[in-house]
Amino acid sequence: MGGRAWRFELYPLVTDELEDFNLEKALVAGLIPAHYLSSDSEMDLKAYVHDYLKEEIQAEALTRNLPAFSRFLNSAAITNGMLLNYSNAARESGVSVKTIREYYQILEDTLIGRRLSPWKKSKKRRLIETAKFYFFDMGIISAL
Repeated sequence: MGGRAWRFELYPLVTDELEDFNLEKALVAGLIPAHYLSSDSEMDLKAYVHDYLKEEIQAEALTRNLPAFSRFLNSAAITNGMLLNYSNAARESGVSVKTIREYYQILEDTLIGRRLSPWKKSKKRRLIETAKFYFFDMGIISAL
């Protein structure tokens, strides 16, 4: 039927899906099948990141300041899995905190990563209330 679309989010491989799992290779190449199984995963990852910046970000006009977004990506890769600090990211990228928040939203919208909010056991106890951001694949981080 016309007008129907299904959306699937595909995730990288898990170790059980690989016969000869190599941790070092997984950390460098990531676990996206085409990259992990490639004979030149470094080149493939650089092309993937370049295509992401060119095709997804610039072509869709998600941001007009591609150099600042590129600096932001480097900063976000370094802080992967750490508590989000929008002020530090803004300072390192040379843009406003508001823009950094928008950049993280772009990463989520394009399925490159996700923010993970802290889990609170009780409203009475105040735990860390800062989210963390995780890229969906280690290879992307190493390519940035």
